[in-house]
Amino acid sequence: MSDMTYACFYETMDSQFPSSALSMEVVVVMFIFFSDLAIVALRERGTDQFQMCIEWCVQYLSDSVCHWVRQQGGWVSMIQYQYAIKCSMSIYHI
Repeated sequence: MSDMTYACFYETMDSQFPSSALSMEVVVVMFIFFSDLAIVALRERGTDQFQMCIEWCVQYLSDSVCHWVRQQGGWVSMIQYQYAIKCSMSIYHI
């Protein structure tokens, strides 16, 4: 990431997570991916790269995802949806 600009990061993320394919599940995967990316940045590059990674991930979410989340009912709706899926899946394992 040290040689990358935010514009390049944005283009890369947008190719992996296009706005036309956003869903609640994709947003969850995005958070998992971003957390893995931040851990790798911290372990391999140190705190400066970690901080930059976090800032870029938050900026990408703000630029590309937050509007869609608002249209779906907000973050609370996203959490409730994921919780409902988890509960419905646990019923089948009883």
